[in-house]
Amino acid sequence: MDVEVDPGQLLTPVIVARHWLEKNAAKRAACLIAEQSLEDLRGLELLTYPDQAETDAVIIGDLAGD
Repeated sequence: MDVEVDPGQLLTPVIVARHWLEKNAAKRAACLIAEQSLEDLRGLELLTYPDQAETDAVIIGDLAGD
């Protein structure tokens, strides 16, 4: 689209979710999101099955692009 944007200027739903989780002291998250979005959740402990039973939060996103 020929729009020059610094990555630090982007605010995606996944980044907003990470900020909310950090603010609310939720560090362990089960994620049902596209694999390329996992990078935006750095700093959280991302859980996989069967450890998801011990989660603080569940993040659900659009998997259509995966």
